[in-house]
Amino acid sequence: PQAGRHRQELERDLEGDTIVIDVVGQGRAGRLRLVFAHLAELNTVTLPASGNKKARAEVLKSEGYIESVSEVNNDNGFTSLELTLKYYQGSPVIERIKRVSKPGCRVYTGKDDIPTVNKGLGITIISTSKGIMTDRNARKAGVGGEVICYVA
Repeated sequence: PQAGRHRQELERDLEGDTIVIDVVGQGRAGRLRLVFAHLAELNTVTLPASGNKKARAEVLKSEGYIESVSEVNNDNGFTSLELTLKYYQGSPVIERIKRVSKPGCRVYTGKDDIPTVNKGLGITIISTSKGIMTDRNARKAGVGGEVICYVA
């Protein structure tokens, strides 16, 4: 039932010229979704804010996958994150995001087994005891953790 609901959500969003990419699931209500509007060639995307979402967006910004991250206070009293997407020669910089750890099957890695993406040309986002960071930073810090997603 949930897979069908998700498929309907995805189809509805594709009709509106946006791509919905599930990156991290944190239960039904708090599921983190990054919405990239590359099909419509939009410059900014707004999504509900949380500390984890902001940390993951900051990692994408520091690695050059998105241009900026800012917090916006809505009229209804909630805070949203506004992501400015990045394009290179008309193509989106983010080619793909693959979700690894899911609510039903968490994936953890030790400091010596941290995976690389595209032979080091992409990044792995990892949630560690020292915060959310890339695979390179986790290796430097000597920590492992939960593998959130691969970005290329």
